[in-house]
Amino acid sequence: MWEVAGLLRGLRGSVEDRVAAAAAQLGLTSLQIRAASRYYAEFTGEIDAQIARNDDIADRELVTWENERRLLSG
Repeated sequence: MWEVAGLLRGLRGSVEDRVAAAAAQLGLTSLQIRAASRYYAEFTGEIDAQIARNDDIADRELVTWENERRLLSG
């Protein structure tokens, strides 16, 4: 769910263009993207919090990966 919401927030263009782009990128149908969008509209706060947690984890993992590469390359 948060993958769809995060992607839709980052896309530009008309609603239909954004839905089509998200569907193509995620391998889902437009109906599935619309359902996820409606769910996001209903539970925005909870989903935004999950997106923020995911972003924090991704940032920490990137730093760990970069440190490991630096350590192992020398």
